[in-house]
Amino acid sequence: MPDPTQLTEPLCTKAWADLFFSESSFNAAWIDASNEKKLSALKSATYFIELYVTFFDDHGDSFVYTPDGTDDWDNDVIPLRLKQACAQEAGYLLSLDDNPAEPHPLTVLGLISADGKKFDKEYTPPIFPKIVVKLLRALGGEVDPETTGAEQMQVASKQTTC
Repeated sequence: MPDPTQLTEPLCTKAWADLFFSESSFNAAWIDASNEKKLSALKSATYFIELYVTFFDDHGDSFVYTPDGTDDWDNDVIPLRLKQACAQEAGYLLSLDDNPAEPHPLTVLGLISADGKKFDKEYTPPIFPKIVVKLLRALGGEVDPETTGAEQMQVASKQTTC
């Protein structure tokens, strides 16, 4: 597994992500972040992808994409969808008010319920949002199911009585 302190190159560069988010409707978290936070988010996104996603070649052997530090939109070393997934994950990480590996503070306020009835104070947001999972699976990546959090969260809704 990669050591996060040793990550030097994210799967997409900051310049590439800047261009990607310049065309995106949901870019506020990216645009508002400092250059240091953007680079940190890209490195964290790369680390999470390397940690929780397994890619397989035509022979069924697992492999890891090696970032090459280029900004080329059509570069074949890192596929376009993988660069998009990295940028989307970085934007998602920047949009969180807390660390996805820690309990979510909204559960304490009773705003998020794990089952619609009982509030799970140990709830953690998913590591990957749905768009990132979709992009990674489109590349043939096997995404660790624990990273999606789909079974964990249910937003409580107001019940009306007749």
